[in-house]
Amino acid sequence: MKTRTKTLGVAAAIAAVTASLPLAVTAYADPAPTTTATPVVEIPDPQGSGCDNFKKAMPEWKALADLPAGKVLASIPDISTFNAALSGGLNPEVNIVPVLDNGPYVIFAPTNDAFAAMEPGKLDALKADAAALTSFDYYHAFLGLLGPDDVKGQRPTQQGAEVKVTG
Repeated sequence: MKTRTKTLGVAAAIAAVTASLPLAVTAYADPAPTTTATPVVEIPDPQGSGCDNFKKAMPEWKALADLPAGKVLASIPDISTFNAALSGGLNPEVNIVPVLDNGPYVIFAPTNDAFAAMEPGKLDALKADAAALTSFDYYHAFLGLLGPDDVKGQRPTQQGAEVKVTG
């Protein structure tokens, strides 16, 4: 008789849990309406060596403020290798563009010339090692909205390293 009581008790418990499941699955809540507008940030005037070349190559550079980071990075030909490193082009396992698109981030993008100047085999090693490539990508990203006058000094990267920015 005790075995039969335990079996009925377990069966009743399973039935009670099963009966409550449709309520949990079908329950929902309407999201609260959002009343905050997305902040509009003006892109500061690029300054420093090479920036004049950038402004000549991309005369509509101010329009980049309206685009997500991934589209901005993809639109600059001189950093196409770095863009490939961020977006899965070098290694399909590494795509941090969705993270950057949800930023605000300052991204120090190495040029194609910088990649060409890497010691032989270094880029191939990064391509083959998803963890190293991810670390490399986040090393070049800083959280926040910083203009040329604000970015100088010690800055923590998303990779965790502290980098001294001098100009």
